[in-house]
Amino acid sequence: MTARRVREALRRSEELDITKEQESGTRDENMILVNSIGQQIISVGVPIAEQQEANNAFILTSGDHGGFRLIRYGTLIKGVPGSRVTEKGIVEASCTIENMTFSRSIGETNQETLLHLTNNAKVMIRNCTFERRSDDPAGRFILIDSGCKAVIEGCVFRSTEVGGAMAAGTGYVVEHLSAVTTNVHVGLGFNLTGLSHLLTTAIVPELT
Repeated sequence: MTARRVREALRRSEELDITKEQESGTRDENMILVNSIGQQIISVGVPIAEQQEANNAFILTSGDHGGFRLIRYGTLIKGVPGSRVTEKGIVEASCTIENMTFSRSIGETNQETLLHLTNNAKVMIRNCTFERRSDDPAGRFILIDSGCKAVIEGCVFRSTEVGGAMAAGTGYVVEHLSAVTTNVHVGLGFNLTGLSHLLTTAIVPELT
């Protein structure tokens, strides 16, 4: 190898090292920024645990995540593209859920309910996808106990089958266990299941 080629190879190696350092620095800066605003990055296999007394924030990375139980006021939980919650989610305190996919798993923890709101929680659910198997037993996608309040906006409800329809007699989409229909508002999304909501107020339109 000539001296000139040696010098060129060394220069390329130095440029590559500089690029790697810059990329590493950018990743570190991004992590610092995320941590500075109090958001925890949740990787697959890591449980969702609210460490603060209030106003926790989580971002779920791509992949299949387990279920969760939210009990702290003001929690924010988001998903990135490709992230899925494949076990039952339970919400017992006021929170916001955004950009999440809740999907029926092989197990039975979310066989009849994907997400359960209880304990007088007030919940905003935005831009989420909920999917059950078309032949699942009678149940619902979201169960909302009496005393809870929710706005469910821009969400997609479907089965795992092409077209998204559920078999007849497989329950409700959003099931609200109170006659006070104005406590739960649903709409501005897609309901592809062929099933209806129970005791909710429509936010028009919801495409079917």
